[in-house]
Amino acid sequence: MTTAEPAGLTADGAIDADARSWARVLRFWHLAFYLLVGFTVAGILVSDDRVLGRSGPSLVALGVLVLAYATFGQRAAARSLHHGPDAAVWAYLLVLFVVTCVVTSLDPLGTMLLFVAYSQVWLLTPSIRVGAWLSALLALVSTLALLFRLRDVDAASWATVFQMALGLAFSMLMGLWLHWILRQGAQRAELLRSLQEAQAELGRTQHAAGVVAERERVAREIHDTLAQGFTSVVMLAQTAAAEAQHGETGQVLRHLDLIERTARDNLAEARALVSASSPAPLDASTLPEALARLGARLTEETGIEVSTVCTGSDALSSPVEVALLRTVQEALSNVRRHSGAARVQVSLEIGPTDAVVTVTDDGTGRDDDAVEGFGLRGMRERVRALGGQVQVEDCRAEIGDASTVPEHVAAGHGAPQVAAGRGTRLVARVPRILA
Repeated sequence: MTTAEPAGLTADGAIDADARSWARVLRFWHLAFYLLVGFTVAGILVSDDRVLGRSGPSLVALGVLVLAYATFGQRAAARSLHHGPDAAVWAYLLVLFVVTCVVTSLDPLGTMLLFVAYSQVWLLTPSIRVGAWLSALLALVSTLALLFRLRDVDAASWATVFQMALGLAFSMLMGLWLHWILRQGAQRAELLRSLQEAQAELGRTQHAAGVVAERERVAREIHDTLAQGFTSVVMLAQTAAAEAQHGETGQVLRHLDLIERTARDNLAEARALVSASSPAPLDASTLPEALARLGARLTEETGIEVSTVCTGSDALSSPVEVALLRTVQEALSNVRRHSGAARVQVSLEIGPTDAVVTVTDDGTGRDDDAVEGFGLRGMRERVRALGGQVQVEDCRAEIGDASTVPEHVAAGHGAPQVAAGRGTRLVARVPRILA
């Protein structure tokens, strides 16, 4: 019967669980058919006052039924579950009806075959209505065949009619129960298929999201490390070329040395990126030491004076250290390329609940019409992923006074006084305990 169309094979060729369950049902159904027909044959053979001339046609008819079921009835049953009844199903039902009527009219024990006939009618029909009509028709023709054998209409005849009516009622109940069981199975199978499809779609979505997230991560890492290193190499090379034209051999050699060191640092960053290890500046050093080296490198390459002040000595987790390091790297890169600053102050405060880095310069300040670039956007995403936030604002007071330096720095750590300018201040705050 066709309450739902099972899935047969999945996309990867594996047999679906629904198809396997139908196969088990059919194996039981085939076994039940052969057993019931065998019991009917046995009952006919061992019954008393058996006349071979009358039992022979019944046995032949049962043989025809078994042959029909073996040749095309089984395959028709399997196809009907998936695709509805076809010509083979109706042909087999016709053979079943004829054999049942013949055996019932020839032998009193032929009514045993009705157990087979009723069950197969409900198995092979596409709906409850068709099954009910065919069961009623089978009961009618079987009753007429019995009455034909009895000849006379008497009390026994009415008892036979009553028994056949009870058999029909049992068939109806069996059919309703069978349809309910199969419908429940089809609904569970459909639910399972929907769940599998949802899981597959979720897996594809998560994979795609993971690919995008990994691309963004790699892009941020390349921008914050290799791209900035290459920018330094280009600017140092341009400076060295200009100095060579003026015969400043000492400065040329100094800048060539800086180019080599920057290239080596870039190579170390590339290796760290490939191996997914900690950034090269944090390799065997603390975050304050790494920040101090970044400031010293910027001073050496550009002449911009960089002061670094760190307070708090508590250890930070690796993700927090990496986020703060990359934030300072990007901020100093922006100072080099855009600010026109003469002095920069980098402060790190490690508090009980969060860590804060502040980068302040005395440059020209932000361009209000400028579009936020990839570096600053990546910085925000990196910090936001850890539950933190980044703020960038203009700084119009003097670098080093209480209006621009965090309280813990201004309170007594000797922040240098820098000439007044518009300037820019970047503050990144990251929780120490990650959610």
